[in-house]
Amino acid sequence: MSHIDQYLEQVQKIVDLEIISGNIVFNYDDAKFSDEYDNNYFFYQTNLNKAKERYSIDPSTLFYKSDYSSNAFAGKNKGHFVLCFHMGLMNFLFVTFLEKLNCDGAIATLGHESKAKLLDNPLELIMYQISMHFTFYHEMGHLVQKSDSLINNLNEVITNQGKFNIERHILELDADEFSTMYICNHLFMYGDRVFNGEYDKKAIEFMMVYVCYSILIYMLSFNGRGMPIYFEEHTHPHPVIRIMSTVMMLVVYTKDVLAQRGIELGSTPREIVDKSLEFSQIISKGIFDEDPIRPLLKDIEDNQKEIIAYVLKLKSLRDNRKDLAVEKYRNY
Repeated sequence: MSHIDQYLEQVQKIVDLEIISGNIVFNYDDAKFSDEYDNNYFFYQTNLNKAKERYSIDPSTLFYKSDYSSNAFAGKNKGHFVLCFHMGLMNFLFVTFLEKLNCDGAIATLGHESKAKLLDNPLELIMYQISMHFTFYHEMGHLVQKSDSLINNLNEVITNQGKFNIERHILELDADEFSTMYICNHLFMYGDRVFNGEYDKKAIEFMMVYVCYSILIYMLSFNGRGMPIYFEEHTHPHPVIRIMSTVMMLVVYTKDVLAQRGIELGSTPREIVDKSLEFSQIISKGIFDEDPIRPLLKDIEDNQKEIIAYVLKLKSLRDNRKDLAVEKYRNY
């Protein structure tokens, strides 16, 4: 049975159970990027199947929603876990990474040519995969949390502007960190192959910069881009807060993995942020109608202490909570 047939068959089961409506299901068979839809469905549904026993999220089904908005969500209905990508988000990532993006100038400016030559695929394709992985593992993190909010679908669009709930902020950063842990695993599995496990400072910097940019594009694909920085407001933390938190966690996990191998990281979190934003400024021209990086830089520069303090506050509220995704990952 082909992947598209498997997809339609599995999704039909949750349609028959009236978990979702059949008219929202996107049949990607004749879509422009049908191969990418197909490959992503197979990879992520396979990973969901593997996660079912580990995290007790059985049954779980992934589907694409026929909706041009840039969004994704995780939900639970009638005992069934559902993970959804809007076709609008998928198309944004396809076009951004596979059609618009050209990393050559940024690679040259940052002096990463020798490392880029070792890659077995174009950097643009690898970054697209990282962005997709982060999206998937973030939504899977919400399934693993099994919070009461799943019944209303936890999505990526910032809503309920007057109804701040710090629990939602905790859930979002927890899902981001859960995703970051998986991304870090992918990072080293790939790095071990293309760099033969030889991680000098330049190789580590190169890997972390392209991963950070991939996650940055994911964060900037949603409706929070361009909003003034805020803290205890809205359903999601501000994208700048999520970006800073994710980079901090990526540095921490990378440092831990390298330390286990007797290697020093050699870069501070701020150096990684600065390099990532420099990389971003160079290659983001032509991707967005307006420059999202310059306001991002200003927000970080003007609010760095407050951002770090808020991230640490949310992390402290997560301490000793066995119901969150990161804790379940660590205790498996």
